[in-house]
Amino acid sequence: MIERIICLWIILLSSFSIHAAQGINGDIRAVVFQDEDIQYVEISYYLKTESLQKIYQADSQFQNQILLTVVLKNEDQIVKVDKLLLQSPYSFDQKPIIHVIRWRVQAGKYNLESTLTDPLNPLNEITFINTFKAKPINQNPNLSEIQLYSICKNSSDKSSILFKNGFYFEPLGYHFLPPQLHILYSYVECYNTTPLTNNKLILHYKLSNIDSNNTKTKLLEWYQKSTNKKRDLVLHQKDISSIPSGKYELSIFLKTNKGQVLDSVFTYFERYNPFWDKLIALYYEQSEPKRQFEQLSEDSLNFALRSLSPIASSQELHLIQYLLAENRNSEKKLMLYQFWYERSKQEPVEAFNHYMLEVNKVNEIYRSGFGYGFESDRGKIYLRYGVPNEVIQEDNDNGAFPYEIWKYAKINNTGQTNVKFIFYNPDLAGSNFRLLHCNAIGERYNYKWEIELYKNVKDQFKGKNAIEATEMEGHFNRRAREYFDN
Repeated sequence: MIERIICLWIILLSSFSIHAAQGINGDIRAVVFQDEDIQYVEISYYLKTESLQKIYQADSQFQNQILLTVVLKNEDQIVKVDKLLLQSPYSFDQKPIIHVIRWRVQAGKYNLESTLTDPLNPLNEITFINTFKAKPINQNPNLSEIQLYSICKNSSDKSSILFKNGFYFEPLGYHFLPPQLHILYSYVECYNTTPLTNNKLILHYKLSNIDSNNTKTKLLEWYQKSTNKKRDLVLHQKDISSIPSGKYELSIFLKTNKGQVLDSVFTYFERYNPFWDKLIALYYEQSEPKRQFEQLSEDSLNFALRSLSPIASSQELHLIQYLLAENRNSEKKLMLYQFWYERSKQEPVEAFNHYMLEVNKVNEIYRSGFGYGFESDRGKIYLRYGVPNEVIQEDNDNGAFPYEIWKYAKINNTGQTNVKFIFYNPDLAGSNFRLLHCNAIGERYNYKWEIELYKNVKDQFKGKNAIEATEMEGHFNRRAREYFDN
């Protein structure tokens, strides 16, 4: 199964690379919605920019542009034409161009022609054709088609083209969820359920896996209440951390509380989830190290997983949080075993035991009323980078909160040398020192750290005002800058 998943992923990557090399590529989808007695089509554009010419700024950030010509035809009659210049934001990284068009439509069959042209290279041009139907407005209870989003959050910015009904969204390009996307956002509208006031309405969601023989297997199902009204807008999110790589069908059924199906809609998406795929592969492994992890008690297992927070990647942390929240003990053991197997050169038990000794040491030294020692900033840095070569502790610096400066000659993780961290205790209670500033790659950088450290000292900053100031004036017994810089 794993070999099939890997092969599928290589094919997908290859196809994307070929398209990018040949010219403009994109995902265009048209969904019809109702609002009162009118219908409109919402056209979502997710356009890749790798093949486009770049427009550079002086700081080397660049922008891509696409000239979009849209022609909407009802049968053979042209009903709408528009021409737009779409621009990506300036960035150091390649960004897709996302755009949404909403046009009012009557009942009928439509062809949507979208011509994409690189204005800096007119030979780079392609036309996509989408077909869709706008059915006559139905007075019976019914559902719109499903839209899938990659990002969705509350918003009040009505000027944005990606604003809709109180939230900001970005379409899920190619209906494909890469490893970093764990939440499936689905949007559907329910119409004309007002007459059913004596029936409670339910949206029944089903998620089915589709194998290479096109056979569907129900994987998950869940329910959500709907409201009896003329137009009910239903935005739903589902954590899909536990579904492996593959193709899926999402179905939504509008039902009464008596089980009567009033309408149903479905859509497809693909998921690439290497983290869960590894857990599935490890499930059948038989080895002595794996058996030792399987013997951990639930409390020890939960503690061990939580203690990985300083050293785990963001994707691993999400999976750990999901497993802890869902209390999936078998998968938790597999996750812990996999984590240390990959980091230990096939000595997972020894690596795990060594790390837990360090965790226990950190808990003794840095534990406070705010949580475990490994949850404190000093505990995290200790577990991430090891014992510092030098520690400067200062409780009597003139006007400063108590602070510590840790110095590392070299950090093995990145190879960076002369690395320094400064922690401080603004609460003046216990030992909860917070990370104020450091020069380590990927850690917190605070250019106003000295102003924050000497916050209780008034009007002794360098510069015209406290808002713009980044350093304090020199003063007897004020040594934090000297300690940090030397």
